[in-house]
Amino acid sequence: MSRAYYNAAQSALRSASKHILQNMDRIDRVRFTPDPNNDEQVSSVALAVEREIAERIQTLYPSHSLLCKHAGLIRAEIDDPSEQYHWVLDPLDGATNFISGIPYFCISLALFHNRRCVLALVYQPVSDELFSASIGESALLNGKKLRARKAAYQTQSLVMLAGQTPVNEMVSELESLSKHELTTSNIRLIGSVGLGLCYHAMGACDVFFAQNISICEAAAGLLIASEAGTIIKKSQKSDHTIDRVISLITTS
Repeated sequence: MSRAYYNAAQSALRSASKHILQNMDRIDRVRFTPDPNNDEQVSSVALAVEREIAERIQTLYPSHSLLCKHAGLIRAEIDDPSEQYHWVLDPLDGATNFISGIPYFCISLALFHNRRCVLALVYQPVSDELFSASIGESALLNGKKLRARKAAYQTQSLVMLAGQTPVNEMVSELESLSKHELTTSNIRLIGSVGLGLCYHAMGACDVFFAQNISICEAAAGLLIASEAGTIIKKSQKSDHTIDRVISLITTS
């Protein structure tokens, strides 16, 4: 994967994150409008991040299209059949955390080539953590290689949950798969699909399980987790919605 794409993407994410950092302590200044793609409200911060990144990518790569969580599909300005590149963006994955003053949220950006994800970046602006991966080239955290292995000091298995499915239904399904009862001490929900997958890629939890999540939330994190060595099984409802994801850390 061209280093130029990575450099352009990480620069765009870091620049656009100023909208988040400048407003995280002044939520009273944030405006909310109906999201055109669902029944929820979207913040002016998320829209500003999305707009800045989309405009930068369009300027740099006019033959690339974008799928944005709020703006939807933005078609390429130049039609070039030889350029089958598509960016997928979630400008504020963990929006409820942001609004609530909980510092767990990220910007997720993935690049697809011929419908295959080839580059992924997840940026946590508060901690300045940049997770990234290129297809076949491993996963990185701030330039250092990630490998999904359980920490030696962990004494119990941890499960990360995400998505829009009732928690009791997800726990019931996981218990049927594992044959073990789950308790609150075994479960983690951090409110961000992208960060959940990245922490899973670090080995922070043994299992990542999600249902009914958007491709914008998950695309980048899935590549990062995969390149870190997790075993992922997923099914999709459509090009835009992932029905079910389960990712495991190997014991080797």
